[in-house]
Amino acid sequence: MKKEELICPKCGSTTDIYLVAVNQKIGTALGGGIGGIIGWFGKKSARKTLAVIGAKICSVLPKMGRTGGMIGALTGFFTGAAIGNCLGEFLDEHVVCKYRCGKCGEIFFK
Repeated sequence: MKKEELICPKCGSTTDIYLVAVNQKIGTALGGGIGGIIGWFGKKSARKTLAVIGAKICSVLPKMGRTGGMIGALTGFFTGAAIGNCLGEFLDEHVVCKYRCGKCGEIFFK
């Protein structure tokens, strides 16, 4: 499928036009925040899981259960940020379709 060529309505440029990624930035921030919070509050289950894993591998890493909250928060943050980024990018490309011309600065919608 051939990609549609965008033309600036003000200056007619076709070379320096790019997508304004507002929703992608918002989605990344919101997804990371929500994922981090969910990961932090899921620390009880993380502690149990990590305690079992630690016991199975002969407690190579001491006090593994105490780090469960932080590991859960970081995992949730990165997972949420990745999902939010993808959803925001989809919204920017297929729903909002807001573009900016780098030559004249015109903002237009597809």
